[in-house]
Order: sequence, then structure tokens, then C-alpha cells
Amino acid sequence: MGKIRTITDLQSRLDDSFAWRLKELSHLKSAIQSDSNRETNIRSAIALSYAHWEGFIKESSIYYLEFVLSRRLTYADLKNCFQVFGISKHLETLSATKSRTKQIEAINFISKQANERPNINARQAICTKSNLNSDVFKGIMHSLGLNIEHFETKSKLIDEQLLAKRNAIAHGEYCTMDYHGCTELLKEVITLLRTYKNEIENAASQESYRL
Repeated sequence: MGKIRTITDLQSRLDDSFAWRLKELSHLKSAIQSDSNRETNIRSAIALSYAHWEGFIKESSIYYLEFVLSRRLTYADLKNCFQVFGISKHLETLSATKSRTKQIEAINFISKQANERPNINARQAICTKSNLNSDVFKGIMHSLGLNIEHFETKSKLIDEQLLAKRNAIAHGEYCTMDYHGCTELLKEVITLLRTYKNEIENAASQESYRL
């Protein structure tokens, strides 16, 4: 795939990533309607719902960060949350080391970056920790300067309905959900993905990444 240089590029990537996930989640809703192997299909639906949750959040976040970096802005032009991506290693040095020499080197680096463009690997910068609970998710949103308002009431859904049940299934434990509960979970996951996609598109079009 080519680089994400424009809002159109970003929207195209987001649309593609969302579309195939929406199609698969919709197929899962159809599959659990059948009485045949319903419990197995529900367990599969729970596991795949989480996979699409983590996969889309990570993938779309990387796309957005790549888009921001393509703006070729300097540290001084970007919100502090984006500055942290570029200087995090030096912030960690300041926090962890007792060496005055290393502390001074870190401060010198940070102070000289204002007029430089960030050199950031977007794919390494976005980390879901393979356990995308509500705290990790909100951390990613904060790191990208995104509005978390629409997700404030979703912590219980993410942590207890989606993540906990997926973990139980992934670890070989017996875990299931009734038909109506699973249907509602699939619906909620689709809404979460669509809402996150909208937040990224709005942030890009409004240039929310700028100071």
C-alpha cells in the first residue's frame, strides 16, 4: 500500500478496514440465528468480535498517525500528545537515570526538537498490548488527541462483555452468552468501530493534531 498523504487516502484506508470487518460481523449475526451449533457459533462470534475490536482500533490509529506525520509538521506545530511519541525515549531517560550527563543529554535533545519534524515509526508507536481494555483504549485516544466523550460509558462493555469473555474463550474455558446478549454485543462492537472511525475522520478534517 502507498503512503497516506491526504484525507482522501486516510478515509479510503479506514473505509476498507471497516467494510470487511462490518461484513464479517454481519455474517456472524446471521450464523447465530441458526439453532444448529448455536453455542459454538456464539463463542466464535465473541472471539471474533474482540479480534475486530482490537484489530480495527490498532490499524486505524496507525493510519491516523501516519497521516499526521505526512503533514510534515514540526514538533512546535503539533499538540503535545504527538510530541511525546518522538521524545518518549528521552522522557524515560529523565525519569529512570540518575546520571546527570544522561539527563543533560536528554534535556538538550528535547529542547532542540521544536523546529524539527518527528521521526516516528507509527506501527511501533501504537500498542494495544494484545489486551485492549478500556484503559489501554483511552490511552491510545489520549495519545492521538482524540475525543473520548462517546466512549466514556463503554468501559463495562469493553472490559466485562468483550475482553473478559474473549480471554476466557482464548484460554480454553467454557464461556458462552445467550442469543440476545451476543446479538447486542455484535451490534455494540460495530457501533464502537464506526464511532472511532468517525472520530479519526473528524480529527483529520478539523486538523485537531495542530496546536
